[in-house]
Amino acid sequence: ETSINALGEMIREILGIHFSIEVCLKYRESLKAEVLRSFADISKARSDLGWIPQISLEQGLRRSIEYFIENVKA
Repeated sequence: ETSINALGEMIREILGIHFSIEVCLKYRESLKAEVLRSFADISKARSDLGWIPQISLEQGLRRSIEYFIENVKA
């Protein structure tokens, strides 16, 4: 399980931003219908297809960020 804060920190580190992600966050009370926790369950893909993740979340973020930096024009 990865929190939004941890995800933000990973992205900040990959981009080389030198301040705490906490500086940018504004916390608020949850909405009544808001999903507070969500996570993927890969057990069916693993059992039915034999699928196993090949890269970590951090590696995937790094690859995605590098791709967008190199290929997407602002």
